[in-house]
Amino acid sequence: ACPVDFVASGMKVYFDSSLYGGYFETEFQLDSRELFRRAKVGWYTVVWSEVIEREISLAPLQVRNLFELYTRSAASEKILITPKVVELANEYLARRIVPERMFNDALHVALATVYEITYLASWDDRHLVDPARILGFQIANVSFGFKPVNIVTPRQLI
Repeated sequence: ACPVDFVASGMKVYFDSSLYGGYFETEFQLDSRELFRRAKVGWYTVVWSEVIEREISLAPLQVRNLFELYTRSAASEKILITPKVVELANEYLARRIVPERMFNDALHVALATVYEITYLASWDDRHLVDPARILGFQIANVSFGFKPVNIVTPRQLI
């Protein structure tokens, strides 16, 4: 059971695509499954976007099924790409926080930022959960008038 005030906090967590795959990978399985368990019992709202839908559409069947289960039956919220999201993602590229080929990662961070999602959870320690990149995202966000974004691994949330 979780504390009532924690549940009532309205915490939203943007699950990037790596979390769905991590559910089935030995290295990430325990922490990923605990994160999903907590979502299922209502500790927070799972947030997703069309970017994740596109990425998941290329994943193995078991990953696609897990995504469907959690975005259709758990407390979840889909957020949309807006011009403001694209502008911020392009700023991340212009500042070389992430390389151009990682535009989807820039979109994930911009989506979490613009929609003020509590946490962006990812196993991607190369492009997202990297202290130098996180600092870059924070500086860009503040210069654009947004709040800093909280990018964490599932291990940090459980």
